[in-house]
Amino acid sequence: RPAGCFLAAWGVVVVGTVLQALLGPGWIFSAWPTEHLLELGFLFAILFWSFTLSTRVVEKEEQQRQHLEQEVLARTAELRAALTEVKTLEGLLPICSGCKRIRDDRGYWNEVEDYFQRHTGADFSHGLCPDCAQRLYPEYYRAPK
Repeated sequence: RPAGCFLAAWGVVVVGTVLQALLGPGWIFSAWPTEHLLELGFLFAILFWSFTLSTRVVEKEEQQRQHLEQEVLARTAELRAALTEVKTLEGLLPICSGCKRIRDDRGYWNEVEDYFQRHTGADFSHGLCPDCAQRLYPEYYRAPK
Protein backbone atom coordinates (compact mmCIF):
# COMPACT_ATOMS: atom_id res chain seq x y z
CA ARG A 1 0.00 0.00 0.00
CA PRO A 2 1.45 3.42 -0.95
CA ALA A 3 0.54 5.02 2.38
CA GLY A 4 2.49 2.34 4.29
CA CYS A 5 5.55 2.89 2.08
CA PHE A 6 5.22 6.62 2.63
CA LEU A 7 5.20 6.13 6.41
CA ALA A 8 8.20 3.79 6.15
CA ALA A 9 10.11 6.45 4.21
CA TRP A 10 9.33 9.00 6.90
CA GLY A 11 10.56 6.46 9.45
CA VAL A 12 13.88 6.38 7.59
CA VAL A 13 13.93 10.20 7.74
CA VAL A 14 13.43 10.07 11.51
CA VAL A 15 16.15 7.44 11.94
CA GLY A 16 18.45 9.48 9.69
CA THR A 17 17.79 12.58 11.78
CA VAL A 18 18.65 10.70 14.96
CA LEU A 19 21.82 9.30 13.39
CA GLN A 20 22.83 12.79 12.19
CA ALA A 21 22.35 14.06 15.69
CA LEU A 22 24.53 11.24 17.07
CA LEU A 23 27.21 11.79 14.41
CA GLY A 24 27.72 15.41 15.45
CA PRO A 25 29.27 14.76 18.86
CA GLY A 26 30.95 11.60 17.54
CA TRP A 27 28.88 9.13 19.53
CA ILE A 28 28.56 6.77 16.57
CA PHE A 29 30.99 5.67 13.87
CA SER A 30 30.82 7.73 10.68
CA ALA A 31 30.10 5.72 7.54
CA TRP A 32 28.40 6.43 4.21
CA PRO A 33 24.96 4.95 5.13
CA THR A 34 24.79 6.76 8.44
CA GLU A 35 25.85 10.06 6.90
CA HIS A 36 23.36 9.94 4.03
CA LEU A 37 20.42 8.12 5.63
CA LEU A 38 18.58 11.41 6.16
CA GLU A 39 18.85 12.39 2.48
CA LEU A 40 17.84 8.90 1.38
CA GLY A 41 14.84 9.00 3.71
CA PHE A 42 13.71 12.33 2.24
CA LEU A 43 14.22 11.03 -1.29
CA PHE A 44 12.13 7.93 -0.60
CA ALA A 45 9.51 10.01 1.23
CA ILE A 46 9.15 12.31 -1.77
CA LEU A 47 8.97 9.36 -4.19
CA PHE A 48 6.37 7.51 -2.12
CA TRP A 49 4.43 10.71 -1.47
CA SER A 50 4.24 11.30 -5.24
CA PHE A 51 3.23 7.69 -5.78
CA THR A 52 0.57 7.92 -3.06
CA LEU A 53 -0.87 11.12 -4.51
CA SER A 54 -0.96 9.77 -8.05
CA THR A 55 -2.62 6.56 -6.82
CA ARG A 56 -5.24 8.55 -4.92
CA VAL A 57 -5.91 10.74 -7.96
CA VAL A 58 -6.37 7.66 -10.15
CA GLU A 59 -8.70 6.07 -7.57
CA LYS A 60 -10.75 9.27 -7.31
CA GLU A 61 -11.01 9.56 -11.10
CA GLU A 62 -12.14 5.92 -11.30
CA GLN A 63 -14.80 6.52 -8.63
CA GLN A 64 -16.05 9.58 -10.50
CA ARG A 65 -16.07 7.69 -13.80
CA GLN A 66 -18.09 4.85 -12.25
CA HIS A 67 -20.50 7.34 -10.67
CA LEU A 68 -20.99 9.12 -13.98
CA GLU A 69 -21.53 5.81 -15.78
CA GLN A 70 -24.21 4.89 -13.24
CA GLU A 71 -25.85 8.31 -13.72
CA VAL A 72 -25.82 7.86 -17.49
CA LEU A 73 -27.33 4.38 -17.21
CA ALA A 74 -30.04 5.63 -14.85
CA ARG A 75 -30.90 8.59 -17.10
CA THR A 76 -30.91 6.36 -20.17
CA ALA A 77 -33.32 3.98 -18.46
CA GLU A 78 -35.57 6.91 -17.49
CA LEU A 79 -35.55 8.24 -21.05
CA ARG A 80 -36.29 4.82 -22.51
CA ALA A 81 -39.21 4.39 -20.10
CA ALA A 82 -40.53 7.83 -21.00
CA LEU A 83 -40.11 7.10 -24.69
CA THR A 84 -42.24 3.97 -24.46
CA GLU A 85 -45.02 6.01 -22.86
CA VAL A 86 -44.95 8.82 -25.40
CA LYS A 87 -47.33 8.48 -28.31
CA THR A 88 -47.52 11.21 -30.89
CA LEU A 89 -50.05 12.27 -33.44
CA GLU A 90 -48.66 13.38 -36.75
CA GLY A 91 -50.06 14.72 -39.96
CA LEU A 92 -53.48 16.18 -40.67
CA LEU A 93 -56.51 15.16 -38.64
CA PRO A 94 -59.79 15.37 -40.58
CA ILE A 95 -62.29 16.85 -38.10
CA CYS A 96 -65.97 17.63 -38.66
CA SER A 97 -66.72 21.37 -38.47
CA GLY A 98 -70.13 20.68 -36.96
CA CYS A 99 -69.83 17.89 -34.39
CA LYS A 100 -66.01 17.94 -34.02
CA ARG A 101 -65.64 14.19 -34.55
CA ILE A 102 -62.39 12.96 -36.10
CA ARG A 103 -62.15 10.56 -39.05
CA ASP A 104 -59.64 7.76 -38.51
CA ASP A 105 -57.52 5.90 -41.09
CA ARG A 106 -60.32 3.39 -41.73
CA GLY A 107 -62.82 6.14 -42.52
CA TYR A 108 -64.83 5.90 -39.28
CA TRP A 109 -65.86 9.05 -37.41
CA ASN A 110 -64.84 9.01 -33.73
CA GLU A 111 -65.52 11.26 -30.79
CA VAL A 112 -62.52 13.49 -30.07
CA GLU A 113 -62.06 11.92 -26.63
CA ASP A 114 -62.12 8.35 -28.00
CA TYR A 115 -59.72 9.16 -30.82
CA PHE A 116 -57.15 10.86 -28.57
CA GLN A 117 -57.40 8.22 -25.87
CA ARG A 118 -56.79 5.44 -28.39
CA HIS A 119 -53.84 7.22 -30.05
CA THR A 120 -52.16 8.94 -27.08
CA GLY A 121 -53.44 7.28 -23.92
CA ALA A 122 -54.70 10.66 -22.67
CA ASP A 123 -57.80 10.77 -20.49
CA PHE A 124 -60.28 13.63 -20.57
CA SER A 125 -62.28 15.39 -17.92
CA HIS A 126 -65.22 17.50 -18.98
CA GLY A 127 -66.43 20.93 -18.06
CA LEU A 128 -67.96 23.97 -19.73
CA CYS A 129 -66.20 27.07 -20.90
CA PRO A 130 -67.87 30.35 -19.81
CA ASP A 131 -69.38 30.99 -23.27
CA CYS A 132 -71.02 27.56 -23.47
CA ALA A 133 -72.21 27.73 -19.87
CA GLN A 134 -73.96 31.05 -20.55
CA ARG A 135 -75.41 29.81 -23.86
CA LEU A 136 -76.63 26.41 -22.53
CA TYR A 137 -77.60 27.32 -18.96
CA PRO A 138 -78.32 31.06 -18.84
CA GLU A 139 -80.51 30.73 -15.75
CA TYR A 140 -77.66 29.13 -13.74
CA TYR A 141 -74.72 31.04 -15.18
CA ARG A 142 -73.18 33.75 -13.07
CA ALA A 143 -70.55 35.86 -14.84
CA PRO A 144 -67.19 36.09 -13.08
CA LYS A 145 -66.50 39.41 -11.41
